[in-house]
Formats: sequence, structure tokens, C-alpha cells
Amino acid sequence: MHNSANSVMVITDDQAASSRVRAALGEPPDDSYTTIWARDLATALAHLSRGEVGAILLDLFLPDSQGIASFDKVFVSAQHIPILILEGSDDEDIARQAVQRGAKDRVLKEHIDQYSFPLVLRHILECATADDA
Repeated sequence: MHNSANSVMVITDDQAASSRVRAALGEPPDDSYTTIWARDLATALAHLSRGEVGAILLDLFLPDSQGIASFDKVFVSAQHIPILILEGSDDEDIARQAVQRGAKDRVLKEHIDQYSFPLVLRHILECATADDA
């Protein structure tokens, strides 16, 4: 069984973003992450109902849900799990709205790299752990 604190659910059907996240989390310097992939909201919500997720990386534009409604549905199902918004270059206003509603942060899909992305994710997980304490 894996440690849920290091289990990251990635919810996106964007193949390029998936590849960037996979490369960025493939060999973190200090920790290893278990990555759970969901290409649509229904699959993600079904998995979230079982628990075992430490963080969520959420694309707001999915085949079965669009925009802020995607965030709202995930947030209702996983209020205690930190959510990082995967933002496209045209999604800034909606991503900002998701942060105002409870997402921990947002990151441009095009800027996901092997150095800064694991740091952002680790920071979000550490803040969630501190909040729980």
C-alpha cells in the first residue's frame, strides 16, 4: 500500500500536460510520488471516493466537465485534499477564480519542469500537513 501523502491524482486529458507532469515527477530529488491518472471527471470522482490521494492536479477543461464547474465538483468531493490547478495560457481568469474558491495554487501547463514543479507540489503538501496538525 502506498503513502497517500505522496499519492498525486492528475486529472487531465491534455497529452502534453500529462507528459510534462510525468517527466517532472518521474525522479524527484527527495521523495517519490505515486501518480494516479484520470482523463475525465467521472473517473477522478470515482477514485476520490475511495481516498488514498494526497494532492490533486486539476485541469479545468475535461471531456465531461468544463471551467469552474470542474473545480467545484472536485472540491466538494475532496475538500481536505490540496488542489493545484493546471492552467492553460487562456485559462487565467478561471484558474484565479478556482484559487479564490479554495484551490491552493495554479501553475501554467507550459511551465511544468523537473525543478520547480516538484518544489511547488512539495510546498502544497507540507502546508496541507501543517494545516491538518
